[in-house]
Amino acid sequence: MLESVFRMSALLLLIFVASLGLTAAWLGYSLWRQRLDAPNARSSHSRPTPTSGGVGFCTVSLLGVALLWVNAALSGREALALLLGAAPALLGFVDDGHNLSIRLRLSLQMALLLALLLLLPALPSPQFGAWRLPLPLLTPLLFIYGLWQINFYNFMDGIDGLAVSQGLFVSLSLAWFCALGGAPTLGIAALGLASALAAFAVYNMPPARLFMGDVGSNFLGYAFVALGLLAVRAGALSYWSCLILMGSFISDATLTLIARMRSGAVWYHGHRTHAYQLLARHWGSHTKVMLLYLSVNVAWLLPLALLSKRYAQQGWWLALCALAPLLCASWLIRRRLLWQDQSAARPDADSP
Repeated sequence: MLESVFRMSALLLLIFVASLGLTAAWLGYSLWRQRLDAPNARSSHSRPTPTSGGVGFCTVSLLGVALLWVNAALSGREALALLLGAAPALLGFVDDGHNLSIRLRLSLQMALLLALLLLLPALPSPQFGAWRLPLPLLTPLLFIYGLWQINFYNFMDGIDGLAVSQGLFVSLSLAWFCALGGAPTLGIAALGLASALAAFAVYNMPPARLFMGDVGSNFLGYAFVALGLLAVRAGALSYWSCLILMGSFISDATLTLIARMRSGAVWYHGHRTHAYQLLARHWGSHTKVMLLYLSVNVAWLLPLALLSKRYAQQGWWLALCALAPLLCASWLIRRRLLWQDQSAARPDADSP
């Protein structure tokens, strides 16, 4: 037992050091080649900052999965489902430099999700009380949600530290669920991701010296879909637990998307109207917003996610309880702070 703990600790330390080294190397390369994200009217940063920093934790995380597969800790099906994360990472890397069309991005993401769902044919149907969702409806719902998660994770990567702190919370939570639920190797994969992310966090905490870019946010959005489905398949947690753990990102991104579509805005263009962006400007601090979201995750969402695993039949109700106040809070923040922004932009609006 002691030997296995030592070996796992050594592996996680190796992942951290490797991710830290690759991230530092990428930062140096980006500064040398001037691969910078220049601020514009839709940005939440004020100085050119190196981007695509997610290449470090993506590469190391995928190598860790391959190592687990070679050592027979993960089955071929599990490893391949996670290794498919190389595709959205590569897509994001190219998009960081060349701004791919939305049609191409969505087409490739859809193909990726179809491949993932074909790899995992024995997924259980979620429960709504005593009623179970018919299996023919499960695949299209998972497909739509997976597509949304890859994109909303990208949308929520707009201020320093927020996307990486969310990634640490979700990966550590999944590792805990898997350890308690009899899926230890999946838990090790989640811990490996957390270790790689912790190294990147050194450079991304406010004020950020490096952004993860689409390469990192696309990878994390997909990785948490794949890890979540594998954990559900292993019986370590429920669909509702996965939904609840992502609740703070889901509520902010979904409400903002609906509002922008209703207003006629181009939904996939960059903007600064998410609740977290408005709060960062209002408070003048990325750190305060990051800590707020992290506090909501730990104090509100994690306990409800645990309850939804224990009381699976009532998971849908617990998910509703988890998301409803967050949706209301996002709506109130956007309503008040957007109005303040608009009033500040029109100083003579109230003049006679």
